[in-house]
Amino acid sequence: METTPPDTTAVVFAGGGTGDLPEPIGDAIATCPLRIAADSGGDAMFHVDVTPHVVIGDLDSISPAALAWARDAGASVVEYPVDKDATDLELALDYAIERSVRTIVLVGGTGGRLDHLLGNATLLASPRFTGITIIWESRDATARVCRPGEPCPVRGTVDDLVSLIPMGGDAGGVTTTGLRWRLDGHTLTTGTTLGISNRLERPQASISVATGTLLVIHERIHP
Repeated sequence: METTPPDTTAVVFAGGGTGDLPEPIGDAIATCPLRIAADSGGDAMFHVDVTPHVVIGDLDSISPAALAWARDAGASVVEYPVDKDATDLELALDYAIERSVRTIVLVGGTGGRLDHLLGNATLLASPRFTGITIIWESRDATARVCRPGEPCPVRGTVDDLVSLIPMGGDAGGVTTTGLRWRLDGHTLTTGTTLGISNRLERPQASISVATGTLLVIHERIHP
């Protein structure tokens, strides 16, 4: 993992299975001042013994054991009806934003259903989260939402894969440093794959965008 959350950070655990979780779960995530379970994200937290402050959602997928464990640990439970207009993850992100956090670390949420995976990616890139640093952690990758004026650092191992995906429209003025195939003010248009499978040329890189939004995905190499 690449992040060290500050006091204004919320960590949100999403569902998708424990095989989706990064290893190890860092102390900064385990001790973050606001830890939120989005429904079955509570099972992921139970699996790694990271206690939530809040469990939120319609509670249709969290196990009874994980829910009881969270209640016993003092977590608040915010329950919504099953027939609702937002996913449990969206409710969790809104809960965090309402508490004036500046950084959100999403843990998991890339496994399981394809519709949830794509929905999660587009949700994180929503314009309503402008000004919020969003970092998405899974077992083998870290993704960051990159917006104008907010350069995205990438730290890893030489030859790690780095992909740049425009979200919600074209991304203009894309400039990179530290990647093997450099972009200098390029436009990445929606529906093309120019930004896929670049590689780290050195242990630290940076990506910036002048217009639009990028999802920057860093896939780590394992020995």
